[in-house]
Amino acid sequence: ERSSAIYDDIAKVRVRILVLVSAVILCNVAAVLLLSFLMARSITRSLEHIGGKIEQMSGGDLTVVCALASRDEIGQLAADLDKLLDNFNRSLGEIQSASGRNVEVKTQLVVSASTATMSADEIEANSRSMRGQMEHMDEMIASSRVEAGMIVDTITTFNERMAAQNRHVEESVAAVTEMLAS
Repeated sequence: ERSSAIYDDIAKVRVRILVLVSAVILCNVAAVLLLSFLMARSITRSLEHIGGKIEQMSGGDLTVVCALASRDEIGQLAADLDKLLDNFNRSLGEIQSASGRNVEVKTQLVVSASTATMSADEIEANSRSMRGQMEHMDEMIASSRVEAGMIVDTITTFNERMAAQNRHVEESVAAVTEMLAS
C-alpha cells in the first residue's frame, strides 16, 4: 500500500514535470515566433525606407540620404547607397565643371578664329592653338567617359547587392512564414 502511494506520487510528479516542460517549450516557441515577426517587420520597414529613397532618386532628387541607424546588411546597403550618391554627385559636379570649361574653351576658339582671318601667319598660329584646345577638350571628354563608366559600374554593383539583399529577405520571410505555419 505504501509503495503504491509512492508510485502514485511519482506518477503525479511526472505529469507535473511534463506539463511544466511543455509550458516552457510552448513559451520558447512563442518567443521565437514573436522575435521572428519583429525581425521580419524591421527588415521590411528598412527595405521600404530604402525603396522610398531610391524612388526619390529615380525622380531626379539626388540630394536624398538613406541613413539607417542599423548596422546589419540593410544598414550597410543604405550606407553603400549614400556613398554611391556621394560619388555620383561628385562626378556630376566634375562633369559640369568640365562642361563649363568646355564652354570657355569654345568661346576662346571663336575669338581665335575671328582674329585668325587677319593674316596667314595669325591663322597658322591660331590653328595650332585651336588644335591644342581641341585635344584638351577630347581628353576632358575621355575623362568624363571614364567617370561615367565608373558610375555605371557602381550602379551595377549596387543592383547586385540589392538583388542579394532581396533574396536574403525573401529567404528570411519564407523561413518565418514556414515557422508560423508549422
